[in-house]
Amino acid sequence: LIPTDHINGILHGFLVILQNTKFSAINNRTIPISDTKIINNTRIFTVNGLQYDSEYQIYLKAFTAGGAGPIGNKVSITTPESVPSAPPQNVRSLALESPASSMTIVWEPPPLDQRNGIITSYMVKYAIANKLHQAVNVKSTRNVQVRLTNLKPFTNYSIEVAAATLKGYGPFSQPIIHQTDLPKPAAIVDSPHSISVAVGSNLTLQCRAKGDPIPQIQWIKNGSSISSAYQVITNSSYSKLTIIGIGQIDAGSYQCRFTNINGSVLTKAAIVTVNGNNLNEYCPSDISNNMRWQRTKVGQIASAPCPKPANGIATKACIKSSVTDSPKWSSVNTIRCISPTFSALSTSLNNFDPANNTATKMINIIDVTSSLLNLRNKNNWEEVMKNNNGEFPVMNMLENIASKVQIPSDKTNIIISASDIDLEVSRLTGAQANSNYQYPQDGSASPKVNNPVVLTLSKKSIQTHKFNKIVAISFKTLAQILPSTLTDRQNNTSSKTIGINSIVFSTSFYPKSSTDFSTPIQIVFANDKQIPAQNTTLQSTCTYWGQSSSGWGWSGAGCWKGSESNASFTVCYCNHTTTFSSIIGVASPVDNQLKLETITYIGCGFTIIALLLTIMLHFIYKKSLQSFFSIINVSLAICLILANTFVLTGITQVQSQIGCTVIAAILNFLVLTVFMLALQQSVYTYTKVTKASESQKWKICYMITAFVIPAIIVIGTATYVIMQYGLDFFISKKACWLATNPPIFLSFAVPAIIMSLTAIGLLVISARTLRNNQKIADSLYDDQLSTISNTITAYILLLLLLNLGWGFFSAMVAISHVAFQYLFAVFTILQVSHENKKRHNALVLQLYFSWFLKMKKNNDSDSIIHLTFSTGLRSKFRWSRRSFKNEVDPHDYASVTETMEMAENFYESIDPKMMIIKEENQDPSQKTSSG
Repeated sequence: LIPTDHINGILHGFLVILQNTKFSAINNRTIPISDTKIINNTRIFTVNGLQYDSEYQIYLKAFTAGGAGPIGNKVSITTPESVPSAPPQNVRSLALESPASSMTIVWEPPPLDQRNGIITSYMVKYAIANKLHQAVNVKSTRNVQVRLTNLKPFTNYSIEVAAATLKGYGPFSQPIIHQTDLPKPAAIVDSPHSISVAVGSNLTLQCRAKGDPIPQIQWIKNGSSISSAYQVITNSSYSKLTIIGIGQIDAGSYQCRFTNINGSVLTKAAIVTVNGNNLNEYCPSDISNNMRWQRTKVGQIASAPCPKPANGIATKACIKSSVTDSPKWSSVNTIRCISPTFSALSTSLNNFDPANNTATKMINIIDVTSSLLNLRNKNNWEEVMKNNNGEFPVMNMLENIASKVQIPSDKTNIIISASDIDLEVSRLTGAQANSNYQYPQDGSASPKVNNPVVLTLSKKSIQTHKFNKIVAISFKTLAQILPSTLTDRQNNTSSKTIGINSIVFSTSFYPKSSTDFSTPIQIVFANDKQIPAQNTTLQSTCTYWGQSSSGWGWSGAGCWKGSESNASFTVCYCNHTTTFSSIIGVASPVDNQLKLETITYIGCGFTIIALLLTIMLHFIYKKSLQSFFSIINVSLAICLILANTFVLTGITQVQSQIGCTVIAAILNFLVLTVFMLALQQSVYTYTKVTKASESQKWKICYMITAFVIPAIIVIGTATYVIMQYGLDFFISKKACWLATNPPIFLSFAVPAIIMSLTAIGLLVISARTLRNNQKIADSLYDDQLSTISNTITAYILLLLLLNLGWGFFSAMVAISHVAFQYLFAVFTILQVSHENKKRHNALVLQLYFSWFLKMKKNNDSDSIIHLTFSTGLRSKFRWSRRSFKNEVDPHDYASVTETMEMAENFYESIDPKMMIIKEENQDPSQKTSSG
């Protein structure tokens, strides 16, 4: 503001001097004080009507009634560009070359002061009078003319021209009218000539004509249009045909046909003769797949340009026939032939920078990718996958880009749909998740026509892995592009399939997790083709697309089909994320299911028979069943008999899923009970050695826990797994046993190993206790301590055999290799053989105990002495006698003791060193520990 003491009167307004330095023009403006306003102690007014793209120097004077004051400081400004305000000048048409089908339009730029910027291009709009216009853009500003071609002869055309700056086009000029001339027929100027050439040489044929309109040229070979495999270059009315490495396939007559609006004219035929050939060492020149192949020596590879419009080089090898031993061509390799559209789209996608990704940019990428996945590019994708060992790079590329898209703060997801792709990026709440996630986010409970897939991820998995984003992509056409071969990556084999039976669906959660989901994701696919339940030939399989040692392909590892699947839907469960689909395959029950070999029947059958004989011996000598060890042994034998029976008759009954589940659970219970009984034997041995409590109540407790603990493990595992994930998750697909993928069999293996290690530990402690206790050692006779140690060692060996045998059983089911059936059978036989040998001594002692009772009742003392002496079992019976005291009838024990004392007196007269300690007549305080 002007200070008040400097105004010197009443301020009436301002005089503005505008000096346009670009056009050397000065313009004065008077601004009344009423047209100004004061904002923040600054007076503001607007000057309109300035010229675009100009530089101004502005001066300002204030005036009162007394006149204008001094001039103020200079201010310089530059005005922006705008579209031209005037059209090009002096537009006219010229009839120069080919006046019947072309014309040249010339003009001058708009006046300098009306260009409003730098002229960047011109647009020439032309049309037949009263019809729709066509337009030609002239990009170079130096060109103020353009030649219009392919016009109709003797026709009136309307022409207009407009100029453009960076801001756009200005007005068009007034139309001018131009009439084209009458047409002139094609006339031959030059024709191809006949020639004789040697095979393998190069040949060029050419022709030329004149006419208006310029005639179209077509090469003719042997009366038909020439193959696009030949190299032809045409420039206006001239054409050249080049043949590199000519062969017999190229011999024949060649002509040019010239055609314009007045008709066609054909040149004379040029006869090409090819001399020489060598059929023994070369594949002859050939034309196939719209490609021309030169004569090629055996063992070499020929190359040819890919057929238009594809770009690249195709190859074909010359090989020798295994039947005729003569040269022949192999199949064409077009792996490097890519269509221009496909190449351009791929380049666009590869060059996309995901660093600053927004929803708008993502829409553009989805459109590009959708165009790439159009079925018209199927052949190109097949070639790309061949070149990349089966990899389909666009899936990973699109997932990577989508993972970086920024979701607006006021939204929970971004949904983008294109003709061949649906994409959804959703925000998750990680550890604070309070509900499951479901795709799509529209409340759909099952797949439908416009959304043929539904995904569900549990709240627990979101919380555990702290997921904060999901990218879900539905590929609508990929099922028809990707191969449908299903690969068994463990055995490196492929199975026969009918095709992909659903859309291809990709999902990824962020941040990426390095571990599998504890609770699998559920994906429900709508089947493209229904599979009736009674159809035993076809089956659907849940698969994912990934990489293996043999390349990329479909695999079922980590995925399984849910029992709730039906003819219309396939319910899949997977413990990882990637690209999924449902595949229809040919069911192969013989290959997929476990088949028992003869050796398994022999091993399990021998085991069952041997154990049955053992149980019979125990029941024949019923007194033995009063021993707690014998009760455990009989229980263990019964469980092993039942387990081996289920192995022979039950594990291959996979037809009924529920029945198979029951068999697997029972077999798991029986085998765990065997390990638990073996543990209880070790516990009881430990209590006997350490003289811990061994009351009848404790013995009952031992037996109850031996059956209850395995039952709890089996029922708990089965209930949790089946309720959470279904029957398919619990049992193997090959046999009625626990699943190995996912590893449900660990619910058997881990408890069995823990029981075995605990049992072995207790037995080792028992053995050390016996060796380190001098009081016990002094009470034992001769080799009794060694015998006890050997017995403990035998128990440990039995536990190892049990672990190895049933470990090989699990491997037999998981891997289905016959070697594991042999190992299972051998170790099963070794188990029962070792167990029966262990029981032999106890049963023989019990047998002699029965004989003693019988001979005692008959007062046959001489026979008792003779029997004891001749069998060599005197010492074994003597030190074991104490252990029988609590296991047999007290009256029988006393009777045998009396008889044994008589036998002992007899032995004392022969060898006093063999006198035994008569423990029963000793004072209790002086008794030593029993063995």
